[in-house]
Amino acid sequence: MKAKRTLLLSLALCCILVLGMLPVAVSAATSDPNPQQFTFDVDKIVTKGGDAAPGEETFTFELEYGTVGENEQQSVVFTPDDSVTLADCGIAFTNDTITTDGEGEHTFTLGGTVDLSMVSIVNHWQAIEDNSGEKKLCISLRLTEKDDGKAGWTYSDAERYLTLTVTGNEISAAVSILGNDVFDNDFENVYAAYSFTVKKTDADGNPLAGAVFALNGTESTAVQSFEATSGTDGIAVFNVPEGNYTLSEKTAPEGYVKSDETYTLAVRSDIDHTAMDWGGEPGVYFFDENEPDYSNYKYIRYQQVTFVNEAVVVSVPTVEFTVNKTDADGNPLAGATFSLTGTGNSVGNDFEAVSGNDGIAVFEVPEGFYTLSEKTAPEGYVKSDEAYGIAIWNGVVHFYDEAAETDDDRYSEYEQVTFVNNAAKPAETPPESSDSPQTGSNGMMYLWIALLLVSGLSAAGITVYSRKKNHSAK
Repeated sequence: MKAKRTLLLSLALCCILVLGMLPVAVSAATSDPNPQQFTFDVDKIVTKGGDAAPGEETFTFELEYGTVGENEQQSVVFTPDDSVTLADCGIAFTNDTITTDGEGEHTFTLGGTVDLSMVSIVNHWQAIEDNSGEKKLCISLRLTEKDDGKAGWTYSDAERYLTLTVTGNEISAAVSILGNDVFDNDFENVYAAYSFTVKKTDADGNPLAGAVFALNGTESTAVQSFEATSGTDGIAVFNVPEGNYTLSEKTAPEGYVKSDETYTLAVRSDIDHTAMDWGGEPGVYFFDENEPDYSNYKYIRYQQVTFVNEAVVVSVPTVEFTVNKTDADGNPLAGATFSLTGTGNSVGNDFEAVSGNDGIAVFEVPEGFYTLSEKTAPEGYVKSDEAYGIAIWNGVVHFYDEAAETDDDRYSEYEQVTFVNNAAKPAETPPESSDSPQTGSNGMMYLWIALLLVSGLSAAGITVYSRKKNHSAK
């Protein structure tokens, strides 16, 4: 009896010892409320597949729990288990995105955290022992790149496997190919898109910025849409993948009327792409879906198209009033030019009107403040110096006196004004200068006096000569 009691106590003690050891076998980590970080690297390779250079792009990676085993052919396989989440294993994949910029190969660091208190066989970790006999817990997760379906991108279909190993409070991470220890963390993406430009101008050929163009995929290919906006040079740039599209203007720049032009385009990325019955060079083409395949006009190489916008014609309400032009006797005069010069908030709004045979000049102008004056008078008349302040609002024309102190004195209802021109006086002939040579009777008188003097002098000379001769003869 005593022997039986001793045996039972021994069995109970063994059970207690086994149960006491179970936590050690289940978990190699101590409870820690603060999750521990882990990191690992991936190599991203971006290749250009079309003529458009890849720009900045973001890629997202995913980790997936599953079991690793062998199939009938004794090959190592991974079997995903959707019923187990990363959180069930105490894992958070917090840093799961990278951003590339252009072509080339770059290394990026991903990572997350592990709640060491959850690292146990119960939570899907596996217990292992290394060659030195040290106990560890590890887990293998499938690492893949998420296909976000972004236009022009081919996503990597590579499967890599992340192994997390916990030793005490230390975590190590390694990426490899399933079934061996070969390190491989490459993920390659191809950007296959083609570039073309659209131009936007006004009716005079000047470039316009701010026009939005739409490129909408047709039903014959995957329906996808793109937009591009013209810059200060009027150019909008599209980078798009293979497909058939309709190009149109979505919105015109402010102050312009949207163009109704449309074009059907085809983008082809692969000379061996038979799904679209294509055997030509990759690129962008004008496309006529109704043309037979053998037609030379089904595909025509794209050349930049120009969408022209007409300026919006803004209808501004105008008001009409008249001015009268007469001479001093009240007769109407034609050909007088009147000026209506904008003042105040109407500066720059200047108008002119010319009087007709009835002496009437007609102005048709928008509301605002103006000065009315005569610019040029009809030929043969003196321009009037009269001037009037004019104010127009609510379709009514008023005289306007800016110097008046009250509105009652400042504004009065307009009545047709008459500008009177006096005839110009004929020009007077200027008097002759005293230095000018004399002509007419005075000139003849001086001539006769000169002749008499010459004659007298001649006679005197002859007389003196005769006397001298007679005296010599004696």
